[in-house]
Amino acid sequence: MNYKARDPERQQVPGNGRFFDSRLLADYAKNKSNTLRTVGTLSYLIEKQDSESGLISKRQLKEEIWDYLSHEMGLEENKTCKVHMINNLLAVGFAEEVIGSDRQINYKPAFIGELFLNNYLDDKERKNMEILVDQLYRFTYPNPGTTKVSEKVKSFPFRILFYFILKEGYVTGKFMLFQFPYLINSGCLDFNPTLKSELCKCGAYYHKWWQWVIPMLVKVGILKLEESDCRDTDFDRLYNTVPNKKWAKGTCKKHYGTKIVLSQEYKDIIKHRYGNLSVLDLFHNDDVYSTGVRLGKKIRKDSGYAEKVKERDNYMCRLTGKQSWWKSGINNKPGCAGHHIIPMEYQERILEETGIDIDHEDYMITVLIDIHECIHKGRDKDRMELLLQAYECLSAEAKAKIILTKEKYLNYYGIKNYLSNS
Repeated sequence: MNYKARDPERQQVPGNGRFFDSRLLADYAKNKSNTLRTVGTLSYLIEKQDSESGLISKRQLKEEIWDYLSHEMGLEENKTCKVHMINNLLAVGFAEEVIGSDRQINYKPAFIGELFLNNYLDDKERKNMEILVDQLYRFTYPNPGTTKVSEKVKSFPFRILFYFILKEGYVTGKFMLFQFPYLINSGCLDFNPTLKSELCKCGAYYHKWWQWVIPMLVKVGILKLEESDCRDTDFDRLYNTVPNKKWAKGTCKKHYGTKIVLSQEYKDIIKHRYGNLSVLDLFHNDDVYSTGVRLGKKIRKDSGYAEKVKERDNYMCRLTGKQSWWKSGINNKPGCAGHHIIPMEYQERILEETGIDIDHEDYMITVLIDIHECIHKGRDKDRMELLLQAYECLSAEAKAKIILTKEKYLNYYGIKNYLSNS
């Protein structure tokens, strides 16, 4: 991803800032344009993708998307945004961007996006809330759905937001307007050793997190707004230092002291995903990307192996013995994932050390989508049994070829001291 000198040194809002404007249920989404755009664009990708490649070109999407949204979702065309809805899907990992051999941009739905759409259509709101919260946890910069961000920005914004809310019980409008957008890397903590939100250094005035993202999180049911008696005299002082004052001062001043808290309904989901964060988890280094892929080192994956593995396993999860209840929009087969038992970020190292490429069906198994998510992003105590089961799926010969012990394998997933914990 290329950066330009003028790119802002702040946390840009993901995608277009507001993926949803309703609860994640079809009945709630009637006449809610943002939710219908997001769901409709995801549905379009699944229905219209090429049967062989699974791709849709950017040109095709640009030509067809509004006709589709008008016919299927009853939306009127917004002539100012031909394709920006795709940015929301890219930002949260519901879709993927693929650059073809002709250097043209293409899109395809991600498995997690297909699962989200099926849950939405089946009114499984809580399942989708878990998916959304999990995908926001992973969001960071650089991000294919959020461009024009300085290379100095190395943060996980939603981790920062929920870290402070869980730690202090709430954050304020002031925090979201003047402080939160500028917590861009670990260097921002030098002045704030106790990491309290009210001590975070104020930057310029940036309204979009407050005006777009926070309302979205309120609409879906994750957050609530509470009025407070906070004095707003400090607002004028801060606002007068802002060079660009085109956004509504009165509205932002009114909500300057508003408290942003977690809703009781979904507090347990947020605590489960964000409750064990440390300060070190809020920012990243140059070699971390939102999908776990190392920057500057493209991980080679042959998608043909994943399909062979699924066919070999009859589209059945090797760890649970079950098939998914929903069908993939690509081939109408039970939805599942081809899982690399050894994380692909170690592909190059293992290839250099042993001459064995782990991007091969001998080192892959079929798993359900939610199992795949738990393996890669769940808490250690939740995924330990799954990891050990996956390890036993490897043949003795495959383990010997790459000199793989159980301890070494778990270390690849960041689980240390296995013997002392078992």
